[in-house]
Amino acid sequence: MTKRAAVITFHRALNYGAILQAFALEKVLAKLGVQAEIIDYRCPHIECIYRPFDVRHCKDLSSGAKKCVKSLELMKKRRCFNAFTKKYLSVTPKCRTKKELQRSASDYETLITGSDQVWNPDAVGGDFSYFLDFAGSDVKKIAYAASMGYRSFPQKYESQCIEYLKRFESLSVREKSACETVAALTGKAVENVLDPTLLLSASQWLAIAKTPRELPDKYILVYMMEGCKYVIGKARALARDKGCKLVLVNPTLKQRQTCKDFILYKTASPEEFVGMFAKAEAVVTNSFHGAAFSLIFKKEFYAEASNAEKSARIMDLLALFDVSDRLLPNENIRKTDWEKVNAKLLEEQNRSVSWLKDSFESN
Repeated sequence: MTKRAAVITFHRALNYGAILQAFALEKVLAKLGVQAEIIDYRCPHIECIYRPFDVRHCKDLSSGAKKCVKSLELMKKRRCFNAFTKKYLSVTPKCRTKKELQRSASDYETLITGSDQVWNPDAVGGDFSYFLDFAGSDVKKIAYAASMGYRSFPQKYESQCIEYLKRFESLSVREKSACETVAALTGKAVENVLDPTLLLSASQWLAIAKTPRELPDKYILVYMMEGCKYVIGKARALARDKGCKLVLVNPTLKQRQTCKDFILYKTASPEEFVGMFAKAEAVVTNSFHGAAFSLIFKKEFYAEASNAEKSARIMDLLALFDVSDRLLPNENIRKTDWEKVNAKLLEEQNRSVSWLKDSFESN
């Protein structure tokens, strides 16, 4: 009999890694014979972050014009993400309240939270829905590759986090650094597993990839989640050395001012995002998923993790595949042994999927 499960994750965030990991997890579950749907939860905090600006609240014409442009881009990007969701994800009816979440969850025998930073209370405004606080004791609770975002829970949320985590039958986290933390707080076994994006092969990702219009033949791809010290300089140096153009995906307003020599892709679709990684000559990033897709497509890449607390996820990923020398500003970089990386990736894929399968089969 086909198993049924519901997943709660950040599929509504206008973030490439968030929606692509949701897609990947659903694909992996289907291969395991699990009919999964993503709970279409509209987390108030996340919805607010990506809501277009109300220009009526702007102080002056200049700031109003900038926010108007950004709002139009947000709306275009939302359309791209909604189209991806409609084409590739199975989602439940919308849920906005705990009662609606409880009603939706009652249709499933198993609930899964993850992946992404679902256990970072600051990222969701203290919303514990991603800890499955709405789920009854009669439903199996699995955490797959959940991330805390930091090395520990914020003190003001820690007691609640512990309370809800103890209710899970199966716990796994994305970062090795989180394993000991969660195990110590709960007294439960905690597995370190791969992010769902890394569970799919390059060929599976190429099956959905698209090439954006006017993408250069040779380019250095830059993907930054926030400002950083070394990424831009390293990208410009690589472009000079390799005779490449510079491409920046998802630029902030500030980055647009400092990266006027870059080709900017402000509203790329998730499929185009994958396509840009697939065709890049090299990648420079400070994003976990930027590093993950570089590994998937065997790209020469450089990663910045200047904030040790926030960047544990990147540092753990690079350490797992023995490519920590790729961390900026290090210049003593070895040639990547892709055969070794691929062997480790296959090993970790098998272990992660086996853990997920066992979690469904255990009582």
